[in-house]
Amino acid sequence: MSRITCLMVLFLVFLSPGMLLCADDNTYRFGYLGNVFGLVGSSSVSIPWSTAFTSYSYFTPHDDLGFKWDRPHPGPFNRNIIERKKGVYDFTIPDAYVSEAQKRGISIVATIWPFVDWDQEYWEGMQNWEASTGWLADLPTSRYNPHDIEAYSAFVKALVERYNGDGLNDMPGLLYPIMYWEILNEPESYSGSQI
Repeated sequence: MSRITCLMVLFLVFLSPGMLLCADDNTYRFGYLGNVFGLVGSSSVSIPWSTAFTSYSYFTPHDDLGFKWDRPHPGPFNRNIIERKKGVYDFTIPDAYVSEAQKRGISIVATIWPFVDWDQEYWEGMQNWEASTGWLADLPTSRYNPHDIEAYSAFVKALVERYNGDGLNDMPGLLYPIMYWEILNEPESYSGSQI
């Protein structure tokens, strides 16, 4: 069998079923099952991730396919969900997500979304400000660097402390600490105006 034929067979056997299973508006997303299976909507759907997570079987694909890692997107580690008021943290949604992941032995790569409406108001009045698009059910329309860096630092410290497993201010019932954190998704791909 020629190399080209072998490559074609490998493509058909391994990639085609994945493309069929992972099709969403004619795009293919490997490893990002929340949107693909319609469990958390998509960037153009107006159902917040938090609503979708608590209303649907988010972990069904993990259970069915045996996945042991999850990187929820945008996910529960979203400042706009947790810190609706400056300095007041509500961990109800991230705690529920972490509890469900723990029950299944799923490790988490947590993405911190630093944007919150009350902090982004500063940027909205600036010349050259541009509204962001996509994920409007979860993220503010303004997505510039946090203006109040002290408040943002306090948020990150409180968030990581809650899930680091050191016994201080941890989530009640935390069994497995979150060891891997990232800030934003593809932050280097920003193409909006620079204020």
